[in-house]
Amino acid sequence: MLLYEIIFSIRPFKGMSSAQVREIVLAGGRSSLNLDDYDGDAYPALRSKPTPAMLQLIADCWAADPAQRPTASSVVNRLMGMKSEERYARQFMLEMQGVQTR
Repeated sequence: MLLYEIIFSIRPFKGMSSAQVREIVLAGGRSSLNLDDYDGDAYPALRSKPTPAMLQLIADCWAADPAQRPTASSVVNRLMGMKSEERYARQFMLEMQGVQTR
């Protein structure tokens, strides 16, 4: 849920009581990860929309079976990998624009 709140800048299940959320989650319900369900104001603090890898990480963390959820170390490794990919992509784009890096 924490990653969801960071990405979308909204609380999942906003306006619902704890009992309602519990009932939904126990029935297998989750908040939507479809970006089309949100307007542009849903993630105002972000420079860009969440990547498919980030959305997949959130979905994996929400697996109904706790044994299917990633471990904390796996989450950290995946986040670090995403950060590295973003850094390399940014460097590549700067180099393509002729901006000197390093």
